[in-house]
Amino acid sequence: MTERLSLEHFDRAISNNRTLSYKMALAKALLKHESKGKVALLDIAETVAKTYYRHAIFFRFRESPSIEEPVAIQAVRCATSSYYGEEIPPKKPAQSVIEKAAEKMTEPQGFFRFVLSAWSGGPEEAQEGSNMYFSYSRPEGWLEYSSGFLDLIQEHRSILNALITLRWVEFLEKFNDAPRLVGKVGGIPPSRRTTNFRELFLNFPELFTSDTCWLCGKPLDQDTFTLDHVVPFSFQYGDDLWNLVPAHKHCNSAKGDRLGDMALIKRVRQRNEQLLERREDAIVRKIMEPDDQFVAALEEAHHKAQRAGYRTWNSEP
Repeated sequence: MTERLSLEHFDRAISNNRTLSYKMALAKALLKHESKGKVALLDIAETVAKTYYRHAIFFRFRESPSIEEPVAIQAVRCATSSYYGEEIPPKKPAQSVIEKAAEKMTEPQGFFRFVLSAWSGGPEEAQEGSNMYFSYSRPEGWLEYSSGFLDLIQEHRSILNALITLRWVEFLEKFNDAPRLVGKVGGIPPSRRTTNFRELFLNFPELFTSDTCWLCGKPLDQDTFTLDHVVPFSFQYGDDLWNLVPAHKHCNSAKGDRLGDMALIKRVRQRNEQLLERREDAIVRKIMEPDDQFVAALEEAHHKAQRAGYRTWNSEP
């Protein structure tokens, strides 16, 4: 009698490799393609490439304890560098970047070299095979879901996704010191507060020096007013008062996904210290976040983002 797949089986399958995230990446992709029943490996590779672009390029996660990155991430990084050069890549990559990375992943030495056969403890580097979840052929470039795996997905999709997120976060925590990993890995949009903070900054310019752009030093009016994340949003993944400064829209865009330099950090720290000193004022008490580390949080986040590889923007005009 064939053993029925369970959540426990799935959890063991994705979490029994402590040096690579390939099984979690494959699992995440498989949950997106099950409606096809039989899917091209190239299609799976494109989904994996999108995930690793988000992780390694946008969020700058390390996905391995080794200095040398896994070949799948090398493929994504190479395709990204080839397309964008020295520019900071956007949150959503060009489709040609994903296609180029996916093609590289499907090569004999690529992403599928071990992960398919190792999924259920099969022989290393098998060209074709089957397990309780799927059958596959690397030479012919396809993977076909088992009926039991399809049933498991249909019955427990949300739990399977949650398991992937949980195990991937546990894996990443060993090599990364970034906040809000669950939201980043799980694709859970953060709660945004910039609209409320924008009104606050505009209504109380004496508290926030919000009539001047903190990036260029020139006057700022309501039509061009935005709030910049001193430590990039892609790292902090939230709108924290201690991390926001008024800026022209074009200055904000020019700074992009880069860290504020130490001159800006120093100014923002002084602003935060002044807010902390006025904690008993009614307006400050209303907006002050209940965090004893309100002042220290900025520099701590700045140091962590530097270690993660974020580049610095120069605030000098």
